[in-house]
Amino acid sequence: MCVEDKVDGDCNFMKCVHGMFIKMPGCPAGQRHQKYPDFACVLIEDPDACVPDGSSIPLTQPKCTEDKVNEISCTFMKCVHGNFIAMPGCPNTLRHRKDGDFACVSLDHPDVCVPAGGLTTDKIITDPDPCKSNPCLNGGNCIGSLPPQQTYMCVCNSAYSGQNCEIGNACLNRPCLNGGSCTGTSDGYICHCLQNVNGFSYHGPNCELKSQSLSKVCADLPCRNGGTCHASTTGFSCTCYSGFTGQFCELSSSAITDQCQTSSSSRIADAEECQRFYDCSLVYTIYVPLHFKQHLDECIYPQMFNDITNKCDNFTNVNCGSRKVFVDGCDYSRNKPVPGHSEPCTIAYPSCRNKDDGLYEHPNKQMTPNYIKCFMERMMGIYQCGEDQYGVKKYFYKGICTSQYQIPKPEGGRLIDCVSLGDGYYPDDGITKRYITCINNVATVHDCNYPLEFSPVYKACMFL
Repeated sequence: MCVEDKVDGDCNFMKCVHGMFIKMPGCPAGQRHQKYPDFACVLIEDPDACVPDGSSIPLTQPKCTEDKVNEISCTFMKCVHGNFIAMPGCPNTLRHRKDGDFACVSLDHPDVCVPAGGLTTDKIITDPDPCKSNPCLNGGNCIGSLPPQQTYMCVCNSAYSGQNCEIGNACLNRPCLNGGSCTGTSDGYICHCLQNVNGFSYHGPNCELKSQSLSKVCADLPCRNGGTCHASTTGFSCTCYSGFTGQFCELSSSAITDQCQTSSSSRIADAEECQRFYDCSLVYTIYVPLHFKQHLDECIYPQMFNDITNKCDNFTNVNCGSRKVFVDGCDYSRNKPVPGHSEPCTIAYPSCRNKDDGLYEHPNKQMTPNYIKCFMERMMGIYQCGEDQYGVKKYFYKGICTSQYQIPKPEGGRLIDCVSLGDGYYPDDGITKRYITCINNVATVHDCNYPLEFSPVYKACMFL
């Protein structure tokens, strides 16, 4: 079982995926993977380039004294403080001269450098990053190779599989019973249960529960004092006349205090709001909280009070009848801010009203790792994206967690505009060990080897 990536004895980059090594596509001609830290493709002359076992290439490269052009790849190598640094290449229709001033000349120039394999005028690759289009769906991570292979592999989270992480794994085992249909989600799956089939309906997380048809539930007239019965797959609820409350409308409003004096363990549904209830064991002795009254309590959002079980329950299991139903967490009394003493409620309970089921950017924390999950217009939780391969927190961007290096700077990310800046070496704002190269309008992230830092002046990793 592997725990991290590595470069093996033959200089192959081995990606550690779910505890197993996967051999990734190799580097272009004239380049090898770095031994560390990010295993990027560098020129063979680079001091950090991997040396295959048994190779005649010395482990320690001699210090350079002057610039040169690499004879294999025709890359211009700048000698800086005794070490070669690969510089941006010529335009697609030109190559460096082999000697002299190493200027960019036409392909038919007598002194033009000819790379290994000869010159070619085949289709020019303008976008060498196969992951740029974000082919991996449902939060999958894309691992791409450099030209000439230009392939990619998706590493899917446990809930999905397929070439592009398009298949929801949780539904493969058919967890929904009694004819229910399954929909895969990032957290697992959701079952959609059959209703009113041969006098019965099904419910529960896996459609495993069976109940009578709704027409039979209220046949025995369970609601007292003129209350109206409302049937549901989980039982029934009563809409009471003014002045009465309780599961069966059996209590007058004044009777709540009397019942609590008789039984301190009683729980009674509030007649107005579905998430509130009276708990006789709850006694406010010093003061009654704002928006509450004696014995009144409230379920934690987004739960509702089930007047069948007399407990706070998943809102999908509760029939509120005529009781008011709130879908926003900020409408719950316990979440309403105390004036002048707390931050806006929407920070902790952003609204999912009028939103389809799914994941959304936190509306109050845009262009950050924060995102929310919505289900049936309820906000089910606040989550954070993890780190990318560079150790930088991903941002929730266009529906998925995305590396900041794939988000343009004007939109709040760290991706520089190579088209405007041109080919060259550029610092990464706020991270001194890191720099970004622009070659043929494509940005690539690099880290200097510890303890070196990138010098924007010399365009090189140095002791600063």
